[in-house]
Amino acid sequence: MNIKWEIIVNQFIAQIIAAIALFILSLIFLDNKKVVAPWLYKYFNKNFSRYFYKFLLAIMHPYFRLIIVVFLIIIINYQGGNWIYSLILVLVTLSLLIRPERYERFLPVSEFSDSFNDLDSWERKSGNPVKESDFGKPAPDLILKYTGSDPKNSCLINKQINEYNGVIECDFYLEPNAVFNIIFLGNKDNERWYMARFDSRISESDGFLIKDEGMGQQNWRFFQMSGTQTSIKEWHRARVVFNSEKVFMYKDGQLLVEFEKPDKFGNKMGIFNEVADVHVDNFSFTKNLL
Repeated sequence: MNIKWEIIVNQFIAQIIAAIALFILSLIFLDNKKVVAPWLYKYFNKNFSRYFYKFLLAIMHPYFRLIIVVFLIIIINYQGGNWIYSLILVLVTLSLLIRPERYERFLPVSEFSDSFNDLDSWERKSGNPVKESDFGKPAPDLILKYTGSDPKNSCLINKQINEYNGVIECDFYLEPNAVFNIIFLGNKDNERWYMARFDSRISESDGFLIKDEGMGQQNWRFFQMSGTQTSIKEWHRARVVFNSEKVFMYKDGQLLVEFEKPDKFGNKMGIFNEVADVHVDNFSFTKNLL
Protein backbone atom coordinates (compact mmCIF):
# COMPACT_ATOMS: atom_id res chain seq x y z
CA MET A 1 0.00 0.00 0.00
CA ASN A 2 2.82 2.40 0.91
CA ILE A 3 4.58 1.61 -2.37
CA LYS A 4 1.40 2.37 -4.31
CA TRP A 5 0.98 5.75 -2.63
CA GLU A 6 4.65 6.52 -3.20
CA ILE A 7 4.19 5.89 -6.92
CA ILE A 8 1.08 8.09 -7.02
CA VAL A 9 2.84 10.94 -5.19
CA ASN A 10 5.91 10.69 -7.42
CA GLN A 11 3.78 10.75 -10.55
CA PHE A 12 1.83 13.73 -9.23
CA ILE A 13 5.05 15.66 -8.51
CA ALA A 14 6.39 14.77 -11.95
CA GLN A 15 3.22 16.02 -13.61
CA ILE A 16 3.35 19.29 -11.64
CA ILE A 17 6.96 19.91 -12.66
CA ALA A 18 6.16 19.07 -16.29
CA ALA A 19 3.20 21.47 -16.20
CA ILE A 20 5.40 24.24 -14.77
CA ALA A 21 7.96 23.61 -17.50
CA LEU A 22 5.32 23.84 -20.23
CA PHE A 23 3.93 27.02 -18.64
CA ILE A 24 7.40 28.60 -18.65
CA LEU A 25 7.97 27.63 -22.29
CA SER A 26 4.63 29.18 -23.23
CA LEU A 27 5.50 32.38 -21.36
CA ILE A 28 8.85 32.64 -23.13
CA PHE A 29 7.18 32.27 -26.51
CA LEU A 30 4.46 34.83 -25.73
CA ASP A 31 6.84 37.34 -24.19
CA ASN A 32 9.14 37.17 -27.20
CA LYS A 33 6.03 38.07 -29.20
CA LYS A 34 5.58 41.09 -26.87
CA VAL A 35 2.08 40.20 -25.71
CA VAL A 36 2.43 39.34 -22.00
CA ALA A 37 3.10 42.78 -20.48
CA PRO A 38 0.58 44.66 -22.69
CA TRP A 39 -2.08 42.05 -21.91
CA LEU A 40 -1.51 42.32 -18.16
CA TYR A 41 -1.56 46.09 -18.26
CA LYS A 42 -4.75 46.13 -20.32
CA TYR A 43 -6.82 43.88 -18.07
CA PHE A 44 -5.39 44.32 -14.56
CA ASN A 45 -4.48 47.01 -12.06
CA LYS A 46 -1.19 48.77 -12.87
CA ASN A 47 0.58 47.92 -9.59
CA PHE A 48 -0.59 44.31 -9.67
CA SER A 49 0.54 44.01 -13.29
CA ARG A 50 3.98 45.40 -12.53
CA TYR A 51 4.69 42.99 -9.66
CA PHE A 52 3.09 39.99 -11.32
CA TYR A 53 5.12 40.60 -14.47
CA LYS A 54 8.29 40.70 -12.37
CA PHE A 55 7.27 37.34 -10.91
CA LEU A 56 6.77 35.93 -14.41
CA LEU A 57 10.19 37.21 -15.44
CA ALA A 58 11.70 35.50 -12.41
CA ILE A 59 10.32 32.09 -13.32
CA MET A 60 11.46 32.59 -16.93
CA HIS A 61 14.99 33.30 -15.75
CA PRO A 62 17.62 30.83 -17.03
CA TYR A 63 18.63 29.86 -13.47
CA PHE A 64 15.09 28.81 -12.63
CA ARG A 65 14.90 26.81 -15.85
CA LEU A 66 18.15 25.07 -14.93
CA ILE A 67 16.49 23.93 -11.71
CA ILE A 68 13.58 22.55 -13.76
CA VAL A 69 16.06 20.71 -15.99
CA VAL A 70 17.67 19.07 -12.95
CA PHE A 71 14.30 17.94 -11.58
CA LEU A 72 13.27 16.54 -14.97
CA ILE A 73 16.51 14.54 -15.22
CA ILE A 74 15.88 13.10 -11.75
CA ILE A 75 12.29 12.21 -12.66
CA ILE A 76 13.30 10.53 -15.92
CA ASN A 77 16.01 8.49 -14.22
CA TYR A 78 13.76 7.52 -11.32
CA GLN A 79 10.86 6.44 -13.51
CA GLY A 80 13.00 4.56 -16.01
CA GLY A 81 12.49 6.97 -18.89
CA ASN A 82 9.40 8.72 -20.19
CA TRP A 83 9.26 10.19 -23.69
CA ILE A 84 6.93 13.04 -22.70
CA TYR A 85 9.19 14.19 -19.86
CA SER A 86 12.22 13.65 -22.09
CA LEU A 87 10.71 15.89 -24.77
CA ILE A 88 9.94 18.61 -22.22
CA LEU A 89 13.50 18.30 -20.90
CA VAL A 90 14.89 18.85 -24.40
CA LEU A 91 12.63 21.88 -25.00
CA VAL A 92 13.52 23.53 -21.70
CA THR A 93 17.22 22.90 -22.32
CA LEU A 94 16.98 24.39 -25.82
CA SER A 95 15.19 27.44 -24.42
CA LEU A 96 18.38 28.27 -22.51
CA LEU A 97 20.13 28.80 -25.84
CA ILE A 98 17.59 31.25 -27.28
CA ARG A 99 18.72 34.85 -26.73
CA PRO A 100 19.23 34.56 -22.97
CA GLU A 101 20.02 38.29 -22.70
CA ARG A 102 16.36 39.04 -23.41
CA TYR A 103 15.35 37.83 -19.98
CA GLU A 104 17.64 40.32 -18.27
CA ARG A 105 16.31 43.37 -20.10
CA PHE A 106 12.54 43.19 -20.25
CA LEU A 107 10.68 46.46 -20.02
CA PRO A 108 8.70 46.99 -16.84
CA VAL A 109 4.97 47.36 -17.11
CA SER A 110 4.64 51.13 -17.21
CA GLU A 111 2.24 54.00 -17.77
CA PHE A 112 2.90 53.65 -21.48
CA SER A 113 4.69 51.00 -23.53
CA ASP A 114 4.82 50.46 -27.27
CA SER A 115 6.53 47.77 -29.34
CA PHE A 116 5.25 49.42 -32.55
CA ASN A 117 2.77 46.86 -33.77
CA ASP A 118 1.03 50.01 -35.03
CA LEU A 119 1.53 53.78 -34.79
CA ASP A 120 -1.86 54.66 -33.29
CA SER A 121 -0.29 56.26 -30.21
CA TRP A 122 1.82 58.70 -32.21
CA GLU A 123 1.24 61.90 -34.15
CA ARG A 124 3.41 62.30 -37.23
CA LYS A 125 5.01 65.74 -37.35
CA SER A 126 7.16 65.12 -40.41
CA GLY A 127 8.78 62.54 -42.63
CA ASN A 128 7.98 58.89 -43.16
CA PRO A 129 8.07 56.82 -39.96
CA VAL A 130 6.75 53.30 -40.62
CA LYS A 131 6.35 49.94 -38.94
CA GLU A 132 9.10 47.51 -39.92
CA SER A 133 7.83 43.93 -39.84
CA ASP A 134 11.10 42.04 -40.43
CA PHE A 135 13.45 43.82 -38.01
CA GLY A 136 13.43 44.74 -34.33
CA LYS A 137 14.26 43.64 -30.82
CA PRO A 138 12.39 41.47 -31.65
CA ALA A 139 10.37 42.37 -34.77
CA PRO A 140 8.39 44.44 -35.44
CA ASP A 141 9.94 47.82 -34.78
CA LEU A 142 9.67 51.41 -35.98
CA ILE A 143 11.97 52.79 -38.65
CA LEU A 144 12.51 56.55 -38.75
CA LYS A 145 13.45 57.12 -42.36
CA TYR A 146 15.83 59.81 -43.53
CA THR A 147 14.06 62.24 -45.85
CA GLY A 148 16.36 65.25 -46.15
CA SER A 149 13.36 67.52 -46.64
CA ASP A 150 13.04 68.51 -42.97
CA PRO A 151 15.76 68.75 -40.29
CA LYS A 152 13.57 66.57 -38.05
CA ASN A 153 13.24 64.00 -40.86
CA SER A 154 10.80 61.40 -39.47
CA CYS A 155 9.37 62.93 -36.31
CA LEU A 156 6.69 61.48 -34.03
CA ILE A 157 5.04 63.06 -30.99
CA ASN A 158 3.37 60.77 -28.48
CA LYS A 159 -0.37 61.35 -28.12
CA GLN A 160 -0.84 59.68 -24.73
CA ILE A 161 2.00 60.96 -22.54
CA ASN A 162 1.59 64.40 -20.97
CA GLU A 163 4.04 64.53 -18.08
CA TYR A 164 6.67 66.80 -16.55
CA ASN A 165 8.60 64.04 -14.79
CA GLY A 166 9.37 60.38 -15.31
CA VAL A 167 11.54 57.94 -17.24
CA ILE A 168 11.65 57.41 -21.00
CA GLU A 169 13.26 54.19 -22.25
CA CYS A 170 13.64 52.57 -25.65
CA ASP A 171 15.90 50.40 -27.77
CA PHE A 172 17.45 51.98 -30.86
CA TYR A 173 19.72 50.97 -33.74
CA LEU A 174 21.67 53.50 -35.81
CA GLU A 175 22.52 53.16 -39.46
CA PRO A 176 25.88 54.72 -40.50
CA ASN A 177 26.09 58.44 -39.55
CA ALA A 178 22.60 58.35 -38.05
CA VAL A 179 21.44 60.52 -35.16
CA PHE A 180 18.59 59.62 -32.81
CA ASN A 181 16.81 62.24 -30.70
CA ILE A 182 14.37 61.80 -27.82
CA ILE A 183 12.18 64.85 -27.22
CA PHE A 184 11.02 65.59 -23.66
CA LEU A 185 9.52 68.52 -21.73
CA GLY A 186 8.31 69.65 -25.12
CA ASN A 187 5.67 71.93 -26.55
CA LYS A 188 4.66 70.53 -29.93
CA ASP A 189 2.76 73.67 -30.95
CA ASN A 190 5.65 76.14 -30.70
CA GLU A 191 8.38 73.47 -31.01
CA ARG A 192 10.25 74.27 -27.83
CA TRP A 193 11.81 71.24 -26.15
CA TYR A 194 14.87 69.41 -24.89
CA MET A 195 16.48 66.63 -26.92
CA ALA A 196 18.56 63.68 -25.73
CA ARG A 197 20.78 63.01 -28.75
CA PHE A 198 22.59 59.76 -29.58
CA ASP A 199 25.06 60.57 -32.37
CA SER A 200 27.15 58.14 -34.43
CA ARG A 201 29.20 60.79 -36.26
CA ILE A 202 32.88 60.85 -35.29
CA SER A 203 33.06 64.64 -35.14
CA GLU A 204 29.90 64.98 -33.01
CA SER A 205 28.77 63.92 -29.53
CA ASP A 206 25.97 62.37 -27.55
CA GLY A 207 24.28 64.71 -25.12
CA PHE A 208 21.48 67.18 -24.50
CA LEU A 209 20.37 69.83 -26.97
CA ILE A 210 17.79 72.54 -26.45
CA LYS A 211 15.30 73.98 -28.92
CA ASP A 212 14.04 77.17 -27.28
CA GLU A 213 13.63 79.59 -30.18
CA GLY A 214 10.26 78.28 -31.25
CA MET A 215 9.07 77.36 -34.72
CA GLY A 216 11.62 77.18 -37.46
CA GLN A 217 14.05 74.87 -39.11
CA GLN A 218 17.18 73.56 -37.39
CA ASN A 219 17.16 76.08 -34.56
CA TRP A 220 18.36 73.80 -31.79
CA ARG A 221 21.72 74.19 -30.07
CA PHE A 222 24.13 72.23 -27.90
CA PHE A 223 23.30 72.32 -24.20
CA GLN A 224 25.16 69.62 -22.24
CA MET A 225 27.31 67.22 -24.26
CA SER A 226 29.03 64.03 -23.10
CA GLY A 227 31.92 63.79 -25.56
CA THR A 228 30.91 60.23 -26.47
CA GLN A 229 29.60 58.75 -29.71
CA THR A 230 27.16 55.90 -30.27
CA SER A 231 28.25 52.89 -32.31
CA ILE A 232 26.32 51.90 -35.42
CA LYS A 233 24.76 48.62 -36.53
CA GLU A 234 23.92 47.34 -33.04
CA TRP A 235 21.09 47.76 -30.57
CA HIS A 236 21.45 50.22 -27.70
CA ARG A 237 19.25 51.02 -24.73
CA ALA A 238 18.35 54.68 -24.15
CA ARG A 239 17.08 56.03 -20.84
CA VAL A 240 16.16 59.64 -20.04
CA VAL A 241 15.18 60.44 -16.44
CA PHE A 242 13.77 63.88 -15.68
CA ASN A 243 11.83 66.00 -13.20
CA SER A 244 11.77 69.65 -12.18
CA GLU A 245 15.16 69.40 -10.46
CA LYS A 246 17.43 67.18 -12.57
CA VAL A 247 17.73 65.39 -15.89
CA PHE A 248 19.88 62.32 -16.57
CA MET A 249 20.80 60.62 -19.86
CA TYR A 250 21.90 56.97 -20.01
CA LYS A 251 23.06 54.65 -22.77
CA ASP A 252 23.25 50.90 -22.15
CA GLY A 253 23.06 51.54 -18.41
CA GLN A 254 25.91 54.08 -18.36
CA LEU A 255 25.28 57.66 -17.26
CA LEU A 256 26.43 59.98 -20.05
CA VAL A 257 25.47 63.46 -18.87
CA GLU A 258 23.12 65.33 -16.55
CA PHE A 259 21.94 68.86 -15.82
CA GLU A 260 19.80 70.70 -13.28
CA LYS A 261 16.75 72.97 -13.27
CA PRO A 262 15.26 72.29 -16.71
CA ASP A 263 12.73 74.72 -18.16
CA LYS A 264 9.23 73.36 -18.55
CA PHE A 265 8.47 74.16 -22.17
CA GLY A 266 5.68 71.59 -22.16
CA ASN A 267 4.76 68.04 -21.23
CA LYS A 268 5.06 66.27 -24.59
CA MET A 269 7.55 63.62 -25.68
CA GLY A 270 8.65 62.36 -29.05
CA ILE A 271 11.40 60.96 -31.24
CA PHE A 272 13.07 61.87 -34.52
CA ASN A 273 16.13 61.05 -36.58
CA GLU A 274 18.77 62.98 -38.49
CA VAL A 275 21.23 62.21 -41.31
CA ALA A 276 20.25 58.52 -41.77
CA ASP A 277 17.68 55.89 -40.83
CA VAL A 278 17.13 54.90 -37.19
CA HIS A 279 15.30 51.80 -35.89
CA VAL A 280 13.38 52.11 -32.61
CA ASP A 281 11.70 49.48 -30.45
CA ASN A 282 10.27 48.89 -26.96
CA PHE A 283 9.45 52.50 -26.13
CA SER A 284 8.13 53.05 -22.61
CA PHE A 285 7.39 55.82 -20.14
CA THR A 286 7.17 55.39 -16.37
CA LYS A 287 6.12 58.24 -14.10
CA ASN A 288 7.63 59.43 -10.83
CA LEU A 289 10.64 57.13 -10.54
CA LEU A 290 13.05 59.98 -9.77
